[in-house]
Amino acid sequence: MSRVVAFRPRTPARQVYPDIAGRRILISNATHGAGAVIAHAFAAHGCRLVLQSADRGAAAQLAEEVREEAESVRVFGCALSDSADAGQLAAAAARAFDGIEVVVNLFDFSALKLNELLTCEACEERLAGALRTQTDLAEVAAEQMHRKGRQGVIAHVATLDGEAFGGAVGSLLRHAVATLTAAMARAWEDKGVHVYAVVAEEAGSDRALEEIAGIALMLAGGNARLNGQVFTVGR
Repeated sequence: MSRVVAFRPRTPARQVYPDIAGRRILISNATHGAGAVIAHAFAAHGCRLVLQSADRGAAAQLAEEVREEAESVRVFGCALSDSADAGQLAAAAARAFDGIEVVVNLFDFSALKLNELLTCEACEERLAGALRTQTDLAEVAAEQMHRKGRQGVIAHVATLDGEAFGGAVGSLLRHAVATLTAAMARAWEDKGVHVYAVVAEEAGSDRALEEIAGIALMLAGGNARLNGQVFTVGR
């Protein structure tokens, strides 16, 4: 099910997909990595945004930056510590706009420090814990999309740039994201929800950030044909 695709948009991320205007977008970890650029890109297309971040102040600042262009913005300055938090966020986001159509799920692997662990088993255990809560968020959101009878999109986004993600650690993370994406894609395909991933091996340049945002826009517009695709940036 999973297929890795190197994607290079030829046009800027802004105002490329007019058909997504008004779409209801939930961005988790919105102040991490490419989150701010993705939020600005969706705002420029007139989408309705739900921004979640454990950093309440940064989330509020981001909301102010995108409010002028976005159709509407809601902020949830809360941490996703467990499955209960994920369920509450999904429910609150759905209430804000009578349902969510797209979830951009930004994984933050920066605090895992997998390269400090001595065994593969220890790495896998820590990684599973890090993925669990946001996986729960995606699952709850997908179920809500299905109940509403709407076509939905889940886009997992992982940035793996930096020395901490080299070698075996980077391979483990790429495999984990691809496996998760393929499993969710199979589970939800017949229920109208498509699942994709973006793995960025560099995210420090404007070009890379624009590519990540461009892929997110493309997926939200239903322009990817193969469910379960993993797009790469920077390889």
